Amino acid sequence: AVLERLEREPENDELAYFVRLATYHEDMHAEAFHYTCQTLGYEDPAPAEPTRPGAGGDVEIAGQVLMLGSVKGEEPFVFDNEKWAHEVKLAPFRISKQPVTNGQYLDYVEAGGKPPRYWLKSGGQWRERRFDRVMDIDPGQPVRHVDWNEASAYCAWAKRRLPTEAELELALKRGAIDWGELWEWTSSDFLPFPGFAADPYEDYSQPWFGTHKVLRGRSFSTPARLARPTFRNFYQPHRGDVFCGVRTCAL
Repeated sequence: AVLERLEREPENDELAYFVRLATYHEDMHAEAFHYTCQTLGYEDPAPAEPTRPGAGGDVEIAGQVLMLGSVKGEEPFVFDNEKWAHEVKLAPFRISKQPVTNGQYLDYVEAGGKPPRYWLKSGGQWRERRFDRVMDIDPGQPVRHVDWNEASAYCAWAKRRLPTEAELELALKRGAIDWGELWEWTSSDFLPFPGFAADPYEDYSQPWFGTHKVLRGRSFSTPARLARPTFRNFYQPHRGDVFCGVRTCAL
């Protein structure tokens, strides 16, 4: 019925907004369904072979002025918390080319850090539950299901820090780092951009300002149309059930 109405109705901005909102929101709920299957130990409904991360190390990014956020007219749809691009001055920084790996995080755990949500120790060895399967930990793969609190604790142990959302957006826009397969925590609180005004879906962003942390990037479960450098994902700091990982910056 909706598709039939769309064929009949003349194009207008209001109708386009709600159609796109529904489409993008459905995408987000599909990913939520996916990570809920992980939480409950169900079979992976969309299995995919993980890609191998590239070379490690840091890349240095020069200080500059970033237009943080979405620019009007560049995307067919953006959420209200991305509006609108505004100048942010960034000092030079060094950011890791790749997310933190299982092997790197294991060193932290063996030193007394908290293990990721789905790691299990059996026979003196750490293993990992992926959906309905328990497997050996691949030391070269990015560590997943680390909440913001533990990501921050890892950084303190490693004498590193989390990137700000502006730093991560710039690094992604410049192609300075590889897009990972996990949402990446930032040090930034989820706050409105200057001049924020809620869109018709008023409760999408504004009830969560100040209580959530920003994640950037994408996960292996994120539809391509949501994978853009300006998209702001946000979760409470204790959430490690989502498909999230860690990337760090030099102090």
